[in-house]
Amino acid sequence: RSQMDTCMLQWVATNISADFQHALKLRNEESLSDPDREPFKSLVAARALLCGIQDKLKLYKPSTEVEAQNSKLLEACICLQLGMNYIDGEETPSGQKELERCLTLLDDISDKDKTASVHIECYNQLGALWGNRDDHQKALEFLLKAKVVYEAHRDASPMAAEQWLLGNPASEADRAGLLEDLHTHTLFYLAQVYGHTGHPQLSAQYCHDTLGRQLRANQFDSVEWTLNSATLSQYYVGTSNFIQARHCLACASLVLQRHLEKGALGATEDLIDELKRSEADLSRCWCKYAISLLQASVRDIDPHHQLLRFETLDVAELESCVTAEPVKDCESAKGVFLFGQRHLSAAKQYYTKDSHASDYIAIVQDHSSLFRGLANFEPSDSLKCRMHKRRIDMLADILRDINVQHYLGPGRQLMHELAGAYSEMVDLKIVIACNSPSPQQIAKINQLIAHSVDCYRKFYDTFVDSKTGMLYEVDNDMLRSVLCARLHMAKLLTKTITPAPDAQASDMQEALGHYEWIVEYCDTHPDKASSVFADELSVCKEMATLLPQRIASLRR
Repeated sequence: RSQMDTCMLQWVATNISADFQHALKLRNEESLSDPDREPFKSLVAARALLCGIQDKLKLYKPSTEVEAQNSKLLEACICLQLGMNYIDGEETPSGQKELERCLTLLDDISDKDKTASVHIECYNQLGALWGNRDDHQKALEFLLKAKVVYEAHRDASPMAAEQWLLGNPASEADRAGLLEDLHTHTLFYLAQVYGHTGHPQLSAQYCHDTLGRQLRANQFDSVEWTLNSATLSQYYVGTSNFIQARHCLACASLVLQRHLEKGALGATEDLIDELKRSEADLSRCWCKYAISLLQASVRDIDPHHQLLRFETLDVAELESCVTAEPVKDCESAKGVFLFGQRHLSAAKQYYTKDSHASDYIAIVQDHSSLFRGLANFEPSDSLKCRMHKRRIDMLADILRDINVQHYLGPGRQLMHELAGAYSEMVDLKIVIACNSPSPQQIAKINQLIAHSVDCYRKFYDTFVDSKTGMLYEVDNDMLRSVLCARLHMAKLLTKTITPAPDAQASDMQEALGHYEWIVEYCDTHPDKASSVFADELSVCKEMATLLPQRIASLRR
């Protein structure tokens, strides 16, 4: 530090350090116990102290250009602190004004090494501010500027705003540590912004960088780190990068395990509940991994991906519990299935049907998905039927237990999945029966068809106005499910086995009604239907043309 810097820091220590220490205590400690009727009491008191420091700075008379620049830097630091104070007090416009004034003051200072940490913190705050306003492009501009400043001045070990205002130059290692911490915040915000701007790969990259830096610096909240690493794993699952997804989940498991091993001595009831929920959520993520691996293994996926490790964590033992390679046969599929099922059982310890109904329903659906994934690798059609029967039993049980009107979203999902499970059993039973089904087999097939059609109809009816019989307005994703439900009903009805021509004609007439409804709806809603149902619509039109001839032939 130059002699001029030392003189300025001595002046700060003598004149404003005590007030700033008091302001920090108000913000970081006393504000946590502010009464509900005055939620920003401590922030307002801290703001008054910061404004008082600002007034003292105005009385400071620099005698040299360096002193003038240092004075301007201190003023910028106060603007930064005031900006954060206003934002914390939900006075964002005033906070933005102070942050912008901070940047203006910093731009007038020639020694950019000296201002680097303050610059980065201000850019970070503005990036977060605009991100909270959903202007992610503007947020990105500020955050990229923060990244540029860091890369240009990372070796300078500049003082941060709080160090300037405390009159404490700190050690070079402490200054460098604070700079790295600020850069970690930049990367964290960049991960969020890229996620909102349609760049998931960049978002994942910055999220991984953030988590790795937190580990190396040993500065992280274990529960939060676990959640973020598990969330990152789900991105990699979605890209079929299972080796990276497994690594993220294994690291999350290890970090949470170490945290739990420290014990919950003196922990509040809320904290204990948070830890149990974190364990359950992590188990659910592991189950999603198992489901996705089974589903993706049916397709031709590339097993070769670059692994970005969190080098400070040894998770080889945890990773060995489940494969990251595509499943090739029933035996290896069973290993993945049992692994996922163990984690579902663990999740159910927290998410019970009585205390967390919606989460419990989702867990049951995941269990069904595990059985469906396993069935894809089972060579025996009879055993496949047993697996789908397990799915049907668990889905039907939970559907009977809930009020669909109260749990409309989950109820719809259950009805749709249950209908699909019945339909898959229909196809398997037809294959097993071959060309000469017995009376018992025919009865079973027709019964399964009736159950599937009934579930699809109940699903469809939840989208229909009971008074007008008209379909509600639905978004594109849900519209496709609604149209597919009518299509599935039509296809199932044509599979009914009956020797009586009149009965066959009756089923086909009902199927024709579904095809004609679909064609009419798509013709009257072309903008909606063309984007979600174009391929299936051509099939429906063809069937709507062919079925009348078939029906007429049966009735002759």
